[in-house]
Amino acid sequence: MEKSIGFFISLALLTTMAVFATTRSNEISSIEKQETGAMAPDTHVLVTDDLFKVLSAHGELSTFSTMLRASGLVRDLSKNGSYTIFAPNNAAFDALPSGTVETLLMPEQKASLTAVLKNHFVAGEIKSADLPGGTPMESLDGKKLTCSADQDEVKIGKASVIQTDLDMQHGVIHVIDRVLLTSE
Repeated sequence: MEKSIGFFISLALLTTMAVFATTRSNEISSIEKQETGAMAPDTHVLVTDDLFKVLSAHGELSTFSTMLRASGLVRDLSKNGSYTIFAPNNAAFDALPSGTVETLLMPEQKASLTAVLKNHFVAGEIKSADLPGGTPMESLDGKKLTCSADQDEVKIGKASVIQTDLDMQHGVIHVIDRVLLTSE
């Protein structure tokens, strides 16, 4: 009896070691394929994960993050290079008329939500030192965004830039204190 228990324990130990060795071998093989280019990483996942990692590290951007996820916009953007994002903080969304955020998050309002969010994206990475004073930038929705600077304040339209240069893999985020609406 003791021999059969010892046999089963040895068998279980060998099986565990074999599974671990196979799993580790597959992990190493996958890493080697990525490093040699034999297997390209999914850049959509990398861009999306990086953007949401940066947004989640800044709790004051949680509403913007929620809206981005609901819109599906990031999936489309991740295929097209780098971006500058003027991300409204939570207080900016709180300042909108009551029910606006909830309405935009409804599935049937996805097109409206996407249009509002596109106002906050500009193609290309523009660091704060390079924001074009007085020269309009074009948002992804085609809206002209005018940047102005005086003394220590930078504005995008009527929104003040309150935090700059939050770096992400494919661009940069500047936090603003107002939602950029299509009607402004």
